[in-house]
Amino acid sequence: MRKTEPIILGALLAALVIGSALFTRDSIAQRQMDRPTTFSTGPGGLRACLELLQRRRVPVGRLHSGYDALGDGTLLVIAMPLAENPASPEERALTAWVEGGGSALVLWDGSAWPAMLKGLTPTSGGRGAGQAAPDGGPLDGLQFAPPAPGRGISARPPWRVLAVGGSAAVAVRRRLGQGSVTVLSPALGLRNRDLRSPSDAPVAFVRLVRDGVPTGGRALFDELHHGFGETRPPGAALWTALGPGPHAFAWALLGLVTALVWNGNRRLGAPLRPETGKRASTLDYVTSMAGLYGRAQAAPVAVELLGASFRRRMARRFGVAADAPASDLAALGPDAADRPEFEKLLRRCDDIAAGGGAKESDLMEIARGLDAWARRLRLDD
Repeated sequence: MRKTEPIILGALLAALVIGSALFTRDSIAQRQMDRPTTFSTGPGGLRACLELLQRRRVPVGRLHSGYDALGDGTLLVIAMPLAENPASPEERALTAWVEGGGSALVLWDGSAWPAMLKGLTPTSGGRGAGQAAPDGGPLDGLQFAPPAPGRGISARPPWRVLAVGGSAAVAVRRRLGQGSVTVLSPALGLRNRDLRSPSDAPVAFVRLVRDGVPTGGRALFDELHHGFGETRPPGAALWTALGPGPHAFAWALLGLVTALVWNGNRRLGAPLRPETGKRASTLDYVTSMAGLYGRAQAAPVAVELLGASFRRRMARRFGVAADAPASDLAALGPDAADRPEFEKLLRRCDDIAAGGGAKESDLMEIARGLDAWARRLRLDD
């Protein structure tokens, strides 16, 4: 992998992380504030209900442990939906606790959990199917507006209607063993945003809590299953709050980081080998150049170049001037008998370079002669 590729991938990864964080920050905060928890002061929270009970001097607190830790003298307030549905052992512990004399107040959202809510369904069309008239109790005398379609409660025995809005039930109760379960419709409007408007819902809520709290007991809001329990790992609430979209992004991010680490020092693909062309021999080069000079009728130029090159080589070898007369250069020959022939060859080169006529055969003869004398004089050593 080239040096620039990890930099580009790292920059893209950083941009993806920052963009996703900015995109999901508001949605995560909004989901947290819309949870029906007493810790939330947002529109969907229940902080106003907690403070309402405290102002009415009703003993109140928060449940941070499982249902198996519930004791006597407690009214359990369960606000739905829950961020984490209780496991089967907890649900059985809750049912056993109610049957043993406990009281549960459920702020229902229409779902089927837990099993002790069996027999309740949301109304359709804003009408309850054969709802019985309320039989008084703690909500006697309170008036409630008709709920929107699907917001009322349609109940079958053993459920008993405590209050209606129009023709649909908004509060029902049943006996379960020695205890009781009271269910309130979302149409009552017990969230922070709904309690701002004039309604009998706050009065109904306070009455039901006071009616269900035993003497010397208190009301506990279930916060464990909204992700605010002491028994949960520190990161469990945050991971649950992120939701499935950020979960998928986190796994994809982990896979990308793993791929970067794994392939950081690996080459992507097979190495590319440079193309090697066919090497041309020196003879081919000389032949082609001779052909070019011949077609251009430039034999004198070729002889001039050959002679000038030979003179420069002699100048380097013997320390003489490159433009020295032919007689001076010939005197450097090793054999006195061959010096006239050597001088004649040099003069022939000078004459042709000065404008004398030359044929291609003369060019080849001069080239061979200069090459022979270069070897004898060891000009290339």
